Amino acid sequence: IGDIMRQVPRTALLSVVVLSYLLPGHTFSLIRPSALRRGRRAAYDNVITRFGVDKGGERRAGRRELLVRSIAAAAVVTVGVPPAVKAEGEPEITSKVRFDMTVALSAEETLRRSIVVGLYGKAYPSATAVFASLSAGSFQTPCEKEPAADSLTQRGGATKRSVYRACTESSETPVTYERSLVYRVIKGSRIDMGQLQGKFSRRTPPMWEAQDAGLSHDQAGLVSVRKGGGAFDFSITLSPQPQLDKSSLVIGKVLEGADFLREIEGLPVVLYPGQDANPDPDATRSKACFYGGTDSFCSQLKPLKKVTVVKSALL
Repeated sequence: IGDIMRQVPRTALLSVVVLSYLLPGHTFSLIRPSALRRGRRAAYDNVITRFGVDKGGERRAGRRELLVRSIAAAAVVTVGVPPAVKAEGEPEITSKVRFDMTVALSAEETLRRSIVVGLYGKAYPSATAVFASLSAGSFQTPCEKEPAADSLTQRGGATKRSVYRACTESSETPVTYERSLVYRVIKGSRIDMGQLQGKFSRRTPPMWEAQDAGLSHDQAGLVSVRKGGGAFDFSITLSPQPQLDKSSLVIGKVLEGADFLREIEGLPVVLYPGQDANPDPDATRSKACFYGGTDSFCSQLKPLKKVTVVKSALL
């Protein structure tokens, strides 16, 4: 009995014990065949027969024997839900963050999905701490220096100054990934996101480890940031991308929402004829795309449907 009890989750064990004493002769009476899917009625009957209660709820074993068998039943039931097992050689996940996101499919239709990311805190403590803080909406960083009046157009300079004023007026507000955008989708390669908007777009980017812990972009679903920091942006791989190892750090992986990533990958994107469909991984749209900017093709591979992080949180 001791061996069985050590393998049964406390919640399952407690439930069975309480039912065994409070509902003698009806331990499994709450499990109705009508509540089970087709094809499982036989399994239900087998459980009822095996553990000492018939369909009418008549008790066929003493209270002590029924309790022992009920504990065994809990162990059998929980076998079908295996615990999460870390892959051999995979870094330890020390924390998790959740992004609730929307895709504006049309003026009337919005797709709502979520992804959960596990962070490798022991491999990259500084980078993951910043990422978690941004996800929780608690990251404090000052505004960048006031932009020089060197724009190609007067309106471009005015836009920069306006954004800078909005930044200084809200400088006490912590930076968050909420309202940030997916700004680039490279089909079969990666999704680039974390483009901050409005008052946060002129905040000083964080810095973190430049030292590589040796983790490679060797599979889909890896969360990647630039070595040393200098940007809020991050990427999620859609396939192995070992060429990113030179410039980026793998700080985590997507635990839930892989199907949503494929939906994002399938969105139509901006494609300028003659422009590279595989841009420099160090390029960041947040600093290039502004009115009067010199990069005329900064929106290359931007999704034509707006993809927004509407809520982010540390789990």
